[in-house]
Amino acid sequence: MPTLYAIRIPDDPLPEATFNRLALLTDEAGRQRLKRFRLWEDALRSLVTRLTVIWYLNTKGLLPDGQLPTFGRKGKGKPTLATPTLSPPLEFNNTHEGRYVLFTTLRPDPASYSATNCIGVDVMIPPLKPGEASEIQEGISDQLTLREKQFLSGLPAASSSSFSINPPGSARGSGDGDGDELRAWALTYMWALKEGYTKAVGEGITFGMERIEVDLGLEADVGCEIGRDCVSDGQSDPHRSALQRLHVKSVKVDGKEVSERGWEYRVGQIDGHGYAVWWRGDEPLETARDQDEVDSLSIENVSWDQFEGPLLQLLCGKELIRGLVSVCATPS
Repeated sequence: MPTLYAIRIPDDPLPEATFNRLALLTDEAGRQRLKRFRLWEDALRSLVTRLTVIWYLNTKGLLPDGQLPTFGRKGKGKPTLATPTLSPPLEFNNTHEGRYVLFTTLRPDPASYSATNCIGVDVMIPPLKPGEASEIQEGISDQLTLREKQFLSGLPAASSSSFSINPPGSARGSGDGDGDELRAWALTYMWALKEGYTKAVGEGITFGMERIEVDLGLEADVGCEIGRDCVSDGQSDPHRSALQRLHVKSVKVDGKEVSERGWEYRVGQIDGHGYAVWWRGDEPLETARDQDEVDSLSIENVSWDQFEGPLLQLLCGKELIRGLVSVCATPS
């Protein structure tokens, strides 16, 4: 089963000493690239992204003593794990935006392993500012299919609908219209699915986003009305809003259903961030359209302490880098 790790980065800058210690786990070229970032948030997101595989291998007991992993690349440039050699191989991908770094892994049963196994993930913050969704839609128009454009054109205009799809805990911008909100989440799921697929195949946006068609739909649950909270067992459930009823009907690539090619996908939201995960190579399971029946993706939320702690222990305990005695010494 594939796993999605949602790593939340701190709201405040890390102490410089801590950032530099964690950066020791990257190579010299990586440390130099980190210095080019102007904003601390960008530098930290980049660092965390680079450390996700090390963190995973270490916490799963897959990292040999005194060694850091090495990486290679597939034919089209997608990173792969060179060492340690795992059987079956580890497929992974990561993405970041806002306060989250998302990291996905896939290690299918050896009996079902294939060279076609792969995984990809993308995350996007919905464009919820007034008018922002419409501007983005216009900007990516050439990368949308006719069906996608028709769905978006059929959505209610800004401020003219009773839809309310703010996810629990998210903030709503002042003056936002419900039509803008719905359009924002529709664009988020469309784009995350498109980009997540291209990352899974290792080609990125050069693949041609217009080749991927995301067919979205709106449906009301039994006993619920669009724009109103659902009622379960006679009690209002504020967590069941219209966002949960914005669903993916199908995804096609070059006109063919992705499920016919062995693909699985899932979309969702974490703390107001929309995401899409794609994978191929796990045991056959229903696609994301049947999530109520089969949960084919494991999701784990990772706090900053849960991420940072094992890496700092790795630095000190494994003595990977010379001179760590003074770096790791506990003040008296």
